[in-house]
Amino acid sequence: MTVGQLLAHLRSLAQLLEAGGARSAAELHALCEALSDRNTLSLSAWVAELRSPAPVVATPASEPPLARPTTSKKVSPELEALSRETQQMYESASSPLVTHELVDQLITRLSGLSKENLLSVAERIGLKGLMNKNKKQIQEAIKDRILKRKGVIIRASMSDRL
Repeated sequence: MTVGQLLAHLRSLAQLLEAGGARSAAELHALCEALSDRNTLSLSAWVAELRSPAPVVATPASEPPLARPTTSKKVSPELEALSRETQQMYESASSPLVTHELVDQLITRLSGLSKENLLSVAERIGLKGLMNKNKKQIQEAIKDRILKRKGVIIRASMSDRL
């Protein structure tokens, strides 16, 4: 599901509320207007964007800060976004919004990453010990991890009903 599809539902709800005289209709219209530039974004990507920390605005200082030697590599924005999206999908696997098709689309996007980057994405959802696996096997492990979590949660909710 995309943000655009969600907006269509919110606009319909706003119209119903407006017809009933509810004041909250104006807030929904304002929300739809504010999100209109995100129409093509998937909901999981939008949620990941919302959960990412706000950019820090640097204030001018009287003296420049001392440079610290760094030993860590810079993480590309694409890798960080895909890692966040993968973790979000894993954490919300029980949601009906997480479908097999969405998981397959995510795995397709992950195929553009290097093996090292795939390993870091896998570690973010708790997969370890995949160093001797190839890229395809790591992608399958990520997919299996998400789908197994989805299945476990669904089975648990079904047993609670019995």
